[in-house]
Amino acid sequence: MSLRIVILLLISVTISCSKTEQQPTNKRATHHPVEAEKIVRIETFKIDNGWGYDIYLNNEKYIHQQHIPAVNGMHTFVSEAEAYRVAELVVEKINNNLMPPTISIDELNYLNIVVQ
Repeated sequence: MSLRIVILLLISVTISCSKTEQQPTNKRATHHPVEAEKIVRIETFKIDNGWGYDIYLNNEKYIHQQHIPAVNGMHTFVSEAEAYRVAELVVEKINNNLMPPTISIDELNYLNIVVQ
């Protein structure tokens, strides 16, 4: 009977020790580091036949977009307002960590972007 108790004690000690080894001692170590706050800025610019935009992330140029994204060919935005609307959507994606911040044809249609 005492042998059974010893075996049960050994099993329970082994199980409890193995569980504590698997759990981190510092709960913070299991979390992803918090990103520093992003400073994002949009600048539109005029080019030969239309408009484009730059997006700056923490004061460094992150995206230089001369042509409408997601569209085959080299089509520029017909107005500054259209370039700015698409840039705003890209910034929203950056702020929500949707990386890379790609734009789809459906999103261009939703934003009423004209392709010439």
